[in-house]
Amino acid sequence: MYAPALAQSGTKATTPPAATTATSAATRTFVHDMAVAGNAEVQLGQLAEQHAANGDVKAFGEMMVKDHTKANDELKPIAQKLGVTLPTELDAKHKALYDKLSKLQGAAFDREYMNAMVQGHTEVLAKLKAHTGATSRTTSMPSSSSTPAGASAQQSVSGGGSASGSDQELTSWARTVEPTVQTHLDRAKEVQQKVK
Repeated sequence: MYAPALAQSGTKATTPPAATTATSAATRTFVHDMAVAGNAEVQLGQLAEQHAANGDVKAFGEMMVKDHTKANDELKPIAQKLGVTLPTELDAKHKALYDKLSKLQGAAFDREYMNAMVQGHTEVLAKLKAHTGATSRTTSMPSSSSTPAGASAQQSVSGGGSASGSDQELTSWARTVEPTVQTHLDRAKEVQQKVK
């Protein structure tokens, strides 16, 4: 959920040479950031299931595992079409957070975990909104979460070649995930208040 360090070993998004020209650096970075955040949420959620004392914190952790596993699974084929290899390990920032939280138990864990969830979901929501907003400015149709990916009326002005369909799929994915992340943020803030 935090700004990942792209240069960290094991987490750098790589692309095959052909995909590099068709997929913009901004798109590759966005996909990478979403994958890093999603993987972190799953692992941190599993940690919450084990270390939390508060039932709401445990339930939040379970929701993170379920919802982010689903979002990660939906992102994988889109990333593949875009030629982006997704990271399989936590980046340095998330690894440090995981290590810190893994040493805590009970109320101390609950407080630190929920603080991290509010911060992380705030950052990811901003990235999702920036992506969908930036994409909608380059299309002929207004943003709509009900617009199917690859709709014929939605055409990229930039002419990304074969990647434009995948870019539209990515935007559709982001629009689908955005309300879930907003719900997570709202719930994280509620639980955070309970465990202060």
